[in-house]
Amino acid sequence: MDYTYLDARKTYDADKPLELAPQNRLSTMLIYENEQTGWKAGIEAFYFADQYLEDGAKTPNFWRLDLMAQKEVGHFTIALNVENVLDVRQTRFENIVHPPLSNPVFSEIYAPLEGRVGNIVVKYDLF
Repeated sequence: MDYTYLDARKTYDADKPLELAPQNRLSTMLIYENEQTGWKAGIEAFYFADQYLEDGAKTPNFWRLDLMAQKEVGHFTIALNVENVLDVRQTRFENIVHPPLSNPVFSEIYAPLEGRVGNIVVKYDLF
């Protein structure tokens, strides 16, 4: 488990907090492993507190959750990973690209842009 408290400020503008730096951040991981059956499973959770943008607006806080499962069978290891299970995306909070299309304005990025992502891994040990 990791918790970070951050009170970062600019030296030339000390009364305002630093942009895109959450004051509170938490990350934790839990893994279960059974060597007899060859199973391993894990969960990772990340909390990001609200952050300030350059214009002084606050972003919403959010959680990100990742899962993994793994099974060893002989020389093979098969793993399934799912990242961002809660499908948190900045585009769910706001638009990222703003008109006009001929000269678009882009929002500051403070949250994941990709949604839920999964992958399967098959590994073979030669020895």
